[in-house]
Amino acid sequence: MKFVIVMEQAEDESWWVRVPDLPGCFSWGATREEAARNAREAIEGHIGVMREFGELVPAGLDGDFAADIVDVVEVR
Repeated sequence: MKFVIVMEQAEDESWWVRVPDLPGCFSWGATREEAARNAREAIEGHIGVMREFGELVPAGLDGDFAADIVDVVEVR
């Protein structure tokens, strides 16, 4: 299973992670690499709890996936 994670750097330079397809699934790490590892563990745990309570688990992504960041200048 593949899930998109969104990583944002905090003021203290740690990285916070959320998983849009799994509401309530968050994690963090001191580095991007640590945050990604911790996100994997958070996703596994989140899915385990969902299954335990009989909730429908999203299928995740099939195949390849790409994302990018677009910087938009404010239009007035």
